[in-house]
Amino acid sequence: MNADVYKPIDCDYYDTLEVLAMRRKECVIEYIDERQQPQTIKNVIVDVFTNGAEEFIRLESGQLIRLDHLLVVDQRPAPNIKQVITMQHDLKMCREKQIAQGVSAGHSGSVGFTGCRGGVRSGLKRGGNGKASGE
Repeated sequence: MNADVYKPIDCDYYDTLEVLAMRRKECVIEYIDERQQPQTIKNVIVDVFTNGAEEFIRLESGQLIRLDHLLVVDQRPAPNIKQVITMQHDLKMCREKQIAQGVSAGHSGSVGFTGCRGGVRSGLKRGGNGKASGE
């Protein structure tokens, strides 16, 4: 969907999204779109799933939103808001550098990753409090 590298979200937040999907509750969702612009919509989450190395929510409208692009869902701030802002800045800087060097904006790469349901998350360690560190 996007050329930027997926940054795994907190497993507790993933669980919250799954509960919202099970309840089919309409909620306000704030996120960063493909153009790196903040968006706010009201919709129902119908599925939370992993596709390759990325995790998504599917909305009743059919729209997919990558989980590391979420800002707020149902008045619950995403724990990765700082990552999203950093990602936006890094992506902008990378594009500016590519333009200055005359390089195309294409990017490919892979990340060793298994989502929350797989139990292993690249670069994350569980502390004594059950929270992931390294996020």
